[in-house]
Amino acid sequence: MTTNRQAKAKRGVPAGRVLWAAWLIVAVVAPVKAMAQDTPATTDTEIVAQVRFTREQFVDLTTRMLEVADLLDESEPETAQVLRQAVSQARRAFIAEDMERVASLLAQGLTSAAASNQQGVIEELQKVLEMLRAGALDLEERQERINQWRDQLRRLGRILEDQKRLEQQSRVKAHEDEINRQFEELDRQVGSLVEQQQELRDQAAALTEADLSEAAAWTAEMLEKVRELRADQETIAAVADIVGVDRLPMLAETQREAGQQATELAKELGEHGGDMVSSAAEAMAAAADHMEEPNHQEARDRAADAIADLTKAERLLEEMLAKASADTPAGRIAERQAELAQQAGEVAETAKALSEKTGRPANTDHMDAARREMERAAEKLRAQRRDAALVNQDEAIRQLKDEKYRLAQLHQRIKEQAKRDLAEQGAEQGELAGQTRETGEEMAGQDDSEPTPGAESVDRAADAMDRAAGKLGDESSGQSDSDRAGQANADQQEAIEQLERAAKELAEEIAAEQERIESEQLAKIDELLQKVLDGQRQISEATIKAYEARDAETGDYDRPEQLKLAELADGEGELSGDVARVRDMLAEEGSAVVFPIVLEQVQDDLDGAQRRLASLSAGEVTQGIQKDIELALREMIESIREELSDRRNKADAGEGAGGGGGGGGDAPLVPPVAELKMLRRLQMRIAEQTETLNAKIDALPADQASETHARLAKRQQQLQEMASALAERLEQHQQAPDDQEGGQP
Repeated sequence: MTTNRQAKAKRGVPAGRVLWAAWLIVAVVAPVKAMAQDTPATTDTEIVAQVRFTREQFVDLTTRMLEVADLLDESEPETAQVLRQAVSQARRAFIAEDMERVASLLAQGLTSAAASNQQGVIEELQKVLEMLRAGALDLEERQERINQWRDQLRRLGRILEDQKRLEQQSRVKAHEDEINRQFEELDRQVGSLVEQQQELRDQAAALTEADLSEAAAWTAEMLEKVRELRADQETIAAVADIVGVDRLPMLAETQREAGQQATELAKELGEHGGDMVSSAAEAMAAAADHMEEPNHQEARDRAADAIADLTKAERLLEEMLAKASADTPAGRIAERQAELAQQAGEVAETAKALSEKTGRPANTDHMDAARREMERAAEKLRAQRRDAALVNQDEAIRQLKDEKYRLAQLHQRIKEQAKRDLAEQGAEQGELAGQTRETGEEMAGQDDSEPTPGAESVDRAADAMDRAAGKLGDESSGQSDSDRAGQANADQQEAIEQLERAAKELAEEIAAEQERIESEQLAKIDELLQKVLDGQRQISEATIKAYEARDAETGDYDRPEQLKLAELADGEGELSGDVARVRDMLAEEGSAVVFPIVLEQVQDDLDGAQRRLASLSAGEVTQGIQKDIELALREMIESIREELSDRRNKADAGEGAGGGGGGGGDAPLVPPVAELKMLRRLQMRIAEQTETLNAKIDALPADQASETHARLAKRQQQLQEMASALAERLEQHQQAPDDQEGGQP
């Protein structure tokens, strides 16, 4: 791995100018530190003035550093890069803005808050100073380092997987007798469930028509109807919550039909909850009326009233059904069936705990399915639906038998695994320890490079593995195999903990470094776009002056204005080249969808402005194109700065990276949310330009109106294509499987 010192030696960065900038930063840091230490208890006008003076010095310093960087682009490009990166760091940290915030807080007498902000300013200035002193680490070298870290993380993941397998083997051996007893007991419990379920099934099958209660069956039928009506009403209410007011009347007919069903059901129920359902029907009719008005809030309230009334009717019928079925033969079987379902749930938890103890994935699918079928059978028996209950009982028996077979197979595999020779396990553990130590040594680095995060934990994991291997292979100790396995297992668990800690440390550092790179790239783009915007503003202003200097009668330009317009045309061409550089940066990263197309539009406009100025056309159309260029650049810069601000805020709050991070390497440089915001700005701009064109189209020459209309149509088509491409990218991102780095616990 190339160290910072080696990289600087290789590039030969001239130190004089960088140290000059570092000395100036020190000159800014010193008074800020002094003010942080000597802030008075009351507002001090001199201190406020000093803070603002220091801020002005800092802003002037960053401007001078960029000017020097421009001068050194050809002769000392590496020095220019260092200076620009330092300015980018300062702008990303909003140091000048924070200085102004300190002054404002002091002016308000908020000294504690001012002191806190001053400390933040000092820390950010220190980071800029460190960057100037250390020089710039090549982006390719940093990305290469991240790739090396990712490779190490994947290896840690494979080692961790193997270590967990070995730990599971020794754990089973250490508790072999106990595990066997628990499997035998579990087998007995499941077998008992099968027998009891079969008995209940036989009792249910023996029920005659005379055993079934018509009153209980009628109550169950009414209960089912009320439940279905309540579910339908909840769906209507949910739709009413999300539709717009303009679409609410379309829902009124569905609501009215539900009310009619409630009226009919109320007649069926009579004195057994009919009044509650009738009240629900009235609320539904009122909700339908309010939907037709439309009155969103009233419709929602009345729909909620209907649900409340139906819920009351449902509770009443449940109580009636419990009483009606309690003394029936089917009802008594139902109660025992419900108790057996509860037992099945308890056995499922026992099976889950045993699976976890043996290091196997917990699989309670069959037991969970059997419990659900038992609960359904109990409900149908209460409703006197014998034949339907028999179907659920048969399925419960099948699921229980499948679970009994699964447990027998699992027990057999575990017993076979426990027979494996400990010396053989020890040899495999020793080999894995060697692989781990080799990875740890690589992560530790050379004498002149910093160790990879997590290297110490990997080394400790290797030590623990060596101890475990020794205990597993030591047949001379006179201990039983289970005792040796138990002692080795403790070391293996320590190894797992250390590996997981190392993986976590490394993954976090990958995420942090990736975030730093992405933020620096965004800041670089911001810097370039700001340079283009500043240049365009100067050209736009000069274009207006040249246009106003033309001959008022003929519209011709004198020789000085002609030369000036030619110079401005060349300037537009140079700015187009700068935009192309930004497009290349985004194209190389490859994830952005909206920004590259916007830059393509800006570049097309710059080329168009260049052609028009070269042909001495500096009128309203040309000036309009220049305004579009400035607006597009401002919008992009605002989007980038919002993203940088979000990243900074999340970093301050200890949260993950805003756009990148995660260590996965697949996160986009420009996050989708930033591109969505940009799309919104573009659509709003096209809408405004369309309204402006429509308002003055009669006053425009036909060729100008046609040209402007064609440009807007092209932009709208591009906007649609950008939206489709962004939607496709978001869908692909959502469908992509989670790609945690191999060692991520």
